[in-house]
Amino acid sequence: MFKTISLLFCLMTASLAAQTPEWDYFYPSGTVSSLAARGNTILVCATNGYGITRFDTLGNATIFDIFNSDIPFQTARQVCIAPAGDWWVQHPGGIARYDGAAWTNWDTTQIGLVFTGTTVTALEAAQDGSVWLSTNNKGVLFFENNTWTNWNNTNSGLPSNDVRDLAFGPDGKKYFATSAGLAQLDGSTWTVSNAASTGLSNFNNCKSVAVTPAGVVWVTEGQNRFAKREAGAWTELTAAAIGLTAAGFSGQVETDAQGRLWLSYSKSISRLDAAGWTHYTEAAFGCTVTVSLSPGIQMRTDGAGQLWATVCGLSRFDGQAWKSFSLGNSALQGGQIFAIAQDTAGHMWFGGDGGIAKKEGDQWQAFDPEDWGLTSSRVYSAHGDALGNVWFGADNGEILRFDGSTWTVFDTVVKALPGFSAYWAIASAPDGTVWFSLVPQATSAALARYKNGEWTFFTPGNAPLPDFDIVSIAVQPDGVAWFLVNDRLLRYDGSQWTSFDSKASGAPFTILRHMALAPDGALWITSDAGLLRFDGANWSSLTVANAGIPSDNTFRVSFDRAGGMYMAYDPAAKAANCAVLRGGVWTELVHPNFEPGFNTRPWVILTDRDDRLWFSNFNDPDNGVFHYDPMLVQAWEPPAIGGPWQVFPNPTRSVLQVSVPGEAPPNSRFEILDLYGKTLRQIQTGPLSRTGARIDPGDLPSGTYLLRWVADGAVLGLKRFVLLRE
Repeated sequence: MFKTISLLFCLMTASLAAQTPEWDYFYPSGTVSSLAARGNTILVCATNGYGITRFDTLGNATIFDIFNSDIPFQTARQVCIAPAGDWWVQHPGGIARYDGAAWTNWDTTQIGLVFTGTTVTALEAAQDGSVWLSTNNKGVLFFENNTWTNWNNTNSGLPSNDVRDLAFGPDGKKYFATSAGLAQLDGSTWTVSNAASTGLSNFNNCKSVAVTPAGVVWVTEGQNRFAKREAGAWTELTAAAIGLTAAGFSGQVETDAQGRLWLSYSKSISRLDAAGWTHYTEAAFGCTVTVSLSPGIQMRTDGAGQLWATVCGLSRFDGQAWKSFSLGNSALQGGQIFAIAQDTAGHMWFGGDGGIAKKEGDQWQAFDPEDWGLTSSRVYSAHGDALGNVWFGADNGEILRFDGSTWTVFDTVVKALPGFSAYWAIASAPDGTVWFSLVPQATSAALARYKNGEWTFFTPGNAPLPDFDIVSIAVQPDGVAWFLVNDRLLRYDGSQWTSFDSKASGAPFTILRHMALAPDGALWITSDAGLLRFDGANWSSLTVANAGIPSDNTFRVSFDRAGGMYMAYDPAAKAANCAVLRGGVWTELVHPNFEPGFNTRPWVILTDRDDRLWFSNFNDPDNGVFHYDPMLVQAWEPPAIGGPWQVFPNPTRSVLQVSVPGEAPPNSRFEILDLYGKTLRQIQTGPLSRTGARIDPGDLPSGTYLLRWVADGAVLGLKRFVLLRE
């Protein structure tokens, strides 16, 4: 049963302090938004919104994101590599350059162009050192002599502000493919080729341009046509003329150092060299190509003569075979992440719109529930039980279990309770009993219990269940189960149901969202009006006003084994969306590049057995998982007062070993204190040698404590340590 303890949180004045913690962000492979190649460097930015990926010509990848580097942007939209090797990146807030050592950033005020409502269609660097951007409605922007200049159809020879592509010839001429023809800039002289001047009826609709080392200009124009200018004359080709028989549309053109032309067309890539045209289709790529009219298949060639293209996500053609690459740093499959779990071996599991992913150390693996016969890949909940199983609540009321070697599908619940579509929550007891709360399609709340291989179902017909969804489950060590609904708690002890009205807390909430069982046995519940605590008999509420919590609009709560409580909340007008209460102090966990006011409310959080926090965001378009490692020893150990004495292992699961420098005073003793300075234990050691002393914490529970070294009435040192009980 619950222990009734004093509510320390309400007796203290909490302080909020932002910090720079250790963060990781795991995200799926996104759709390529831009790629660049020069020499041994291939740069790719993707729609997942986190940094850029660098490949070498062998295909080795390095991810640069806001969590592992100092890039000054979160979402890269266009990228290029200058002849000198500098990286140039267009992002929503401006333009950034990396010179190999540091980033320089120009914001939209400095460059004189705001990208809201404007799409940058191409970013290229010329041999003369200038850098150029083409846009869909603002003409071109270029950087030269340390100055940004915007050219449009009123202050230049551009025939249209809708510029789709740009290229540079070996003679220094610059070319701009626009919706009103091809513009050529030779020094200060503009020339426009259009339908009237070329005699090609589709030529006003230019989409892409490239120039060979010999000076031949290639353009894709119209719906499915290509044109080239050679020796001053324009020639038009159709898809059928070059051997493409399938219906489709012309895309982009790219030339390489060998003078070969690469051309994309709907779902294929064609190469023109001395031997003629060669076509590569889905059969060669090894995947189904998604048709995209704009920008179509993008292509770049590297210093080894290999082609990189946006087929099968991202692929490389080495002249013999095509190979695809992932841009993400995980096996997460995209879409929202609804569930996070950990198994008894310490492996992390994730479920969401795209199925299931497993993280084992640094290795990721993806699983599709449909491979085991489920009718959908969507997973809404996950839980690792004490017996080593991982349970997944899937769409359409189906359940999937992995026992470490075998996957098993359970359709018993959906057959017995056909009016339910998915699962809000899964929780288990130490004996392996597993509880599932179901999401109704039309009927009221229901629960399923799996115990000793048998299923039991609870509905309003055989249990006092309400008409509201059961959104959260918590199970005590003795197997007593708690269920959270809209305005109350339900308890089931194996034979009897008890209901507790949460309005007794006095908090003015309208909805309860989530609960977790604290190490002292109390239940903590999140709501839209603060936190609630229930000790089995009494209710207490914590708000911004009475306890200094970061926000009253709370979503999730979780506890680690080192005395910390994590709370996730609405980030509106806040500096973060998660905070931890440790040692009586609330600390907001500000991940890199957090933008105040962004609408990413944590949807699911979990603290693993190493006291690290994992969480995903509600309706987050970036589709990833945050990982926060507090590094408890380093983060929370105060500096020593009495010299370089050591306390180890830290964290510890039993005794501590103390090592002291030189000759120690003969009347030494050690005291274990709580974080408020109260002495919990005294250990008299007498004279200390270099081998130090063994400190037995006795029956103290898991938590964070202070070890004080005292001799002859003087404090010689103070160390913080973490006690982790099994």
